[in-house]
Amino acid sequence: MLHHNGALYALFHGNAANIHDPTAQGIAIALAQRKFGSVRSQRVQHIFRLCGMWTEWPSFSFSSLLIAFKVTGTPDDLNLLPLTLNLFNENWNVGFAAASTLVVLALKLGRKYDGVLEKYVYPVSFDVLYIPIISTFIRLGTCPIDMEHLPLANGATCECADRLGIFWLIGVAGFAFHYCGALHHKMNIEPLATTMDFRFQPSYQFFMVMARTLSPIVSILVINMDASRTDTIVISLLLLACWAFLLVYSYNTQPCIGSGREPNNIRILTFSSAFYTTLCALGVLSTTASLDTLLYSLIPLPVVWAGAWRINSRRATRFHIPKVSIQELLRSESSNIKLVGTIAALYMNPKKVPDRDYDPIIVQLRRLAATAPEPLCRIHALRTLWFCHIESFLDAPNPIVGDMKTAMTGSLWLKDRANPDRPPRRPAVSHRKRIKLNVAALLGKRPLSANWQQLLEKAKKRGLKSLVSSRQQSTTGAEYRIVTVGGGQWLSMLQEPHDAVIQGHRLYAIATDVWTQSVQLQDKAAILDSTKFILEWYRTGYLQLSAAMFLQLVATLCAVGPPKLVIDATHTLYNATLDGVTPLNIWHEHPDALNEFACALQATSKVTVTKCAAIMVRVIDGARAEALHAWPQVYRISDALERIYTSVHEMQIESTEAEFQRKSLRPKKNSRRLSYPPADREAEKPCTIAQVAPSSSVSTSLRVKRSTMLHAATNHAWPSPEPVVIRPKEPPATKSHKVHPLLLGPSATTITLSRQMSNKSSFGSLRHALRRVKTKSNFDVAVVQGEVLAHIEQRRSHRNQFIEILQRAYNFHTASTASDGSSSQMQKVRTKRHGFQDAILNALELYHMPEESAIRDYVEAALDPAVSDFFEVHLRGYTPNNNH
Repeated sequence: MLHHNGALYALFHGNAANIHDPTAQGIAIALAQRKFGSVRSQRVQHIFRLCGMWTEWPSFSFSSLLIAFKVTGTPDDLNLLPLTLNLFNENWNVGFAAASTLVVLALKLGRKYDGVLEKYVYPVSFDVLYIPIISTFIRLGTCPIDMEHLPLANGATCECADRLGIFWLIGVAGFAFHYCGALHHKMNIEPLATTMDFRFQPSYQFFMVMARTLSPIVSILVINMDASRTDTIVISLLLLACWAFLLVYSYNTQPCIGSGREPNNIRILTFSSAFYTTLCALGVLSTTASLDTLLYSLIPLPVVWAGAWRINSRRATRFHIPKVSIQELLRSESSNIKLVGTIAALYMNPKKVPDRDYDPIIVQLRRLAATAPEPLCRIHALRTLWFCHIESFLDAPNPIVGDMKTAMTGSLWLKDRANPDRPPRRPAVSHRKRIKLNVAALLGKRPLSANWQQLLEKAKKRGLKSLVSSRQQSTTGAEYRIVTVGGGQWLSMLQEPHDAVIQGHRLYAIATDVWTQSVQLQDKAAILDSTKFILEWYRTGYLQLSAAMFLQLVATLCAVGPPKLVIDATHTLYNATLDGVTPLNIWHEHPDALNEFACALQATSKVTVTKCAAIMVRVIDGARAEALHAWPQVYRISDALERIYTSVHEMQIESTEAEFQRKSLRPKKNSRRLSYPPADREAEKPCTIAQVAPSSSVSTSLRVKRSTMLHAATNHAWPSPEPVVIRPKEPPATKSHKVHPLLLGPSATTITLSRQMSNKSSFGSLRHALRRVKTKSNFDVAVVQGEVLAHIEQRRSHRNQFIEILQRAYNFHTASTASDGSSSQMQKVRTKRHGFQDAILNALELYHMPEESAIRDYVEAALDPAVSDFFEVHLRGYTPNNNH
């Protein structure tokens, strides 16, 4: 049962939420359901388990007192055997231990009594009577001083030197047999029992077997050794640390799941009592107090017991699942209990549930699916309801859910089996960890989007039973019957096919609502489950999805899915995008999907990262191209998109530095060139990346470096005039520039693709991935075409030329107005002589260029108000081809 969270192998589970896994608890409750004659068996198992825990209480509490008695002396008329839960007569103790061992061996060798062993013999021998039996074998093998010993037929005991070996061999063999048997029973048999309403995690059971064994060992060790007061103090300190660890660990984790409030309280009571008695013994040993002082210090023990029970009960109630039927769990007000109830309803076998509970369970599941505030609770209810309606749904003439007009044809989900990094198929386990909607399990009817013969042959190879054959089950009620789907037993509602189709549409509407709710709540577990539910339904062929919905669902798996699903989801979107099933315009309409898809760049598979990066560059390049043509006159948009183009090109250079060091930059034969589509056509024009110079109309002395262009977008300063150069062999370095106070306009807006569900940066991940993927790839590498860079350089060069010229004209103006004692006529002459008229005229000509490169919007949106007012004065008096 606890295989779900790997609890069989990990020793420490400090997180109580992980220990009380709702799936594990729901499966345990589902397997514990019984229709007939199991109440008595469950009660017997319950009593055995509780009795085994109650035996720990006196044993752990008195083990430290035996150490103190070694120094202070034993009270008069006190027999030490009952303190280890043994009888007063050692002969009876040895006989009982030997009989228990022989019974276990006899039934085990018979191989026909496994049920009797697991239900009755193992719980008695390895749980209820483990402490007295293991104590007997320890005494038999160690022959403690001043204790009664078992005599042989000739009267010899273990005190005889020539007979000690016999007693030692029997004691060690019996101890090893019961110790190993207890570990096997506690860690491998008890957690998988189907008749218990509570169970402990196997790792915790390992600690408990060790503690049960340690207590009698320490007691016998102290009795046999000539221990001084210092030795007993050291042993007491070790015991105190042991009880403190178990007490704190048990309180924090509450290790018993299911109806575990009482078992958890018993364990806390036991460890609190043991800790207190050990503390009292340690205090007496440290202060050389008398035996009376030790006995007086034990008087508050009942208060310790009551306080421990009461305090822990408050915490244990938070994780307690009441021992009631599934339908009563579904009616609970607690969200955790309702979630466990829906999981139990999903995994239950209807044959083990009373017929009268069928309809109440389905009614409650419908209510929870529609109104529950917890997405996980809703999605588990939807899975059960899907199986409830599927039989009648398949009888409809057109059993399809979804809009056929916008739906995609065929099943587009692909598995990247050729990827060497894809995790292999996990081996089968003894229980169903999840319920999967599988097309091969629905062979009673033909899915419209799949070939019937292919599905039939595929199912025969897998050995799956068809729905038609399983429908021969006898009716168990007036409205429900049991059918077999995918190897599991399910409730099937008897209804008209038309009504079942309506229910199918209703379930899909709820499923999409759950998916949306999960995304809003950022509940990754619910997002994953709801996404998988819709996609599994889609893969059966009975649900049609639009390209937009399919894109969002598969992209979501890249953000929240496990590595195997991330690899398959990336492979699916890679092929769907290249095949045009999810065209670029759909990616552009859902930027959140692109951001989630970018999470695949963090995958460990180089093939997956390469596919993700290729699609991202293709999508982003298409978005930039569309936006550049749609908003060429808007400065903010132009500036942001141009910088994105430049950044992607720089990332290309950085990711191929090693290749550029060996050979000159040239286009690869297998490169897919993403061109900038002209306004009148969409065909791609092959071109290589080379050094691009701006148009001849731009003076080379006024060109500025691409990486520093429009520094005013962030600092609103005039950029330094430097040549525009594309350096293929080394990434361009960004220089810091002096901040000028002239262009302090509003900042330019950058484009970001984000979603609350993912905190990862798409472009940061892209840069990281392009740096990381150094190996040779069979996939096409998308590059920014030279014509796009040339167009960008031309636009940016025009703007920077305008900025430089306007800066020079404004400097002339401010210098002339700041001069004192000069006449107005002299200022005009001096200004003209220094080039003011030429500068302002060139700026006005650039402003009125046909390809304005967003200069006009830059003047309105990003120019400093003082400079803008200065320019407006000259702009009003200017007409094209006017040279004055």
